[in-house]
Amino acid sequence: LPGESQAYALPVSNGGVSTIPLDVRLSAYTSGALGPALRVQVYRSGTPTNTGGSASTPLASHYRTGTCTGTAAGSAQAVGTSAATATVVDATKVPLTVGASTTYCVIVSVDSAATTYNTAAYRDAKATLSIIVRGTQRGAP
Repeated sequence: LPGESQAYALPVSNGGVSTIPLDVRLSAYTSGALGPALRVQVYRSGTPTNTGGSASTPLASHYRTGTCTGTAAGSAQAVGTSAATATVVDATKVPLTVGASTTYCVIVSVDSAATTYNTAAYRDAKATLSIIVRGTQRGAP
């Protein structure tokens, strides 16, 4: 439903060999009929929390809401619709030495203004969100 969101943990680690440190950045894209309505927001070093969605509570409580702790990498944004048009959702280079890890928190929401998707025609429509984790050798452009 427009305005709903879910938060997810995305653990990332540098399991590389030798002593090559990486700089990590994230991009994302969607596919499926609901893909254009999705919005993505990323938090560094975050933890997800999700509330709502219970069928035993009043209708207003059925809306799911995802939140994240951590440092926001930007605001919620639409993303590309293919790997070729993936949108950078965190351009900050997060350094990871070999064996190190971090956890991103990703909030996926349906744009509250996307009322077109709140019709019977989209009742069974789906979307897939793909997140691309790019690790480059530290110091590389």
